[in-house]
Amino acid sequence: MSAGQIVLLGCGTVGVLTARLLTAQGNRVIGVRRHPETDDSHRDQPRRTQRTQRAQRIEGGGPEGIAPAEPQLATPLPSSVLSVSSVLSAVGHDQNFQLIAPAESQLATPLPSSVPSVSSVLSVVGHDPLFHMIAGDAADPAVLDQCGTPEAVLLCASPGLRRGRDNGLERIAAAVAARWPGCRFVYTGSTAVYADLDGSDADEDAPLAGDDPAVAGLLAIERAVLAHPHALVLRVTALVGPSRTHARDRLAAGAGSVTVSGDLDRPFSWLHEQDLAELAAAALGGAFGCGILNAAAPGRISLRDYYQHHADGLGLRLDLRSDGRVAPRRRIDARRLHALTGPRPWRGLAG
Repeated sequence: MSAGQIVLLGCGTVGVLTARLLTAQGNRVIGVRRHPETDDSHRDQPRRTQRTQRAQRIEGGGPEGIAPAEPQLATPLPSSVLSVSSVLSAVGHDQNFQLIAPAESQLATPLPSSVPSVSSVLSVVGHDPLFHMIAGDAADPAVLDQCGTPEAVLLCASPGLRRGRDNGLERIAAAVAARWPGCRFVYTGSTAVYADLDGSDADEDAPLAGDDPAVAGLLAIERAVLAHPHALVLRVTALVGPSRTHARDRLAAGAGSVTVSGDLDRPFSWLHEQDLAELAAAALGGAFGCGILNAAAPGRISLRDYYQHHADGLGLRLDLRSDGRVAPRRRIDARRLHALTGPRPWRGLAG
């Protein structure tokens, strides 16, 4: 897309990858994500560690010469301060980020002398003024005031509904529609909204799973997004890529033995996270118009094939079992999107 100002609401892996593409095109990008410590308040420590490790894997390893790890600090970090690991996790060890956090002079508790300032941590990582990261609630008018008037907005935060937590995306979408009705608005939603189709293909007109409370929440977010006059919802299927380690981690922990829900030979649709970033960047430029589009790679495999791929990569003999619970059986049909993208090399499970 032509150079302009883009706002990304939710800056996890997909947001980071999309931001890199946009900044390389000359766009000024502003990212917004919740305070990293608040984000992780519902997670146990292993999950926090895994997320930091995922950020490191994206870069192929973290920077050298970073400040001491938090457990080694003489004085714990005050709650109002972004932790060192959270700062580095938020920026993804990337050269294109500048984190906007509360000024140290405004902190309720001064920084201990053993703790480097946020600005000094970022100076080690390096930053580029083209990409600012704002820590805060994306529906907060004070946070959105810092975003100026963007040409396009990407909402790529996790709804949290499948984990029993509402991250407020419906409220955020309403705030975008009210504040920036003239911009392009893209939302990376979920194909989880589709009903069980007994293994058949689900295109954008397929029946929806209206009896699931989590799906009702996902559809409410979509409605809030589509209330914007220039909105596109990309219904995204299961993501694969360097940061998506769940299946590999489970296989490694079980020495190849894994129990999952549903039919083991049901269709497995996927999309590589880098492909999603490229699609999102194109959509922000208006490439796919408005409305709803499924986003999935064109390949056809089963859930068993997916786990076999990862077992082979780990050199393990796969022992895949079902727990007997029902899981939707459907393949995501994204031919409408494929027709709009034209010929392109879709990444496989290995990237």
